Amino acid sequence: MTGTDALAIREMLVPDDVERVTALYRESANWHAQSWPDRFEVPLGEQFGIWQADGFVLVADADGEIVGMVSAEMVDGPAVWVGDVIVTAAARRNGVGELLMHAVEEWARQRGATHIGLQVYVDNGPARSLYGKLGYVDDHIKMRRTL
Repeated sequence: MTGTDALAIREMLVPDDVERVTALYRESANWHAQSWPDRFEVPLGEQFGIWQADGFVLVADADGEIVGMVSAEMVDGPAVWVGDVIVTAAARRNGVGELLMHAVEEWARQRGATHIGLQVYVDNGPARSLYGKLGYVDDHIKMRRTL
């Protein structure tokens, strides 16, 4: 995929898109597990049950092929929390993630949110680069020690 001209950002359709979005989660889980085998686990199959009434899943649809997704919800604050941003390997670095995040920002503004939060591994360079380009800054650090 090159460019975003033929790309539509739309709400996930249930049940129509579930299989394709689940495939995105599998691809993401495999990438994360390869990148951080000592600290990454995916409870695959549970993702779709976590979004409350004031949340959503958007997909990036390229002529019928789902090449990305984002999930977010309103939380206290008023703030929006981004749960997942996934773009297929073939569609990365083509502006898909940026379009998905812009859609989240618009959704948040319409609901009066004052900020958006998300979590990313400190050594996930591609994701941190995208978020930094979009104006996201480090807010706090979560630390761990392996025993």
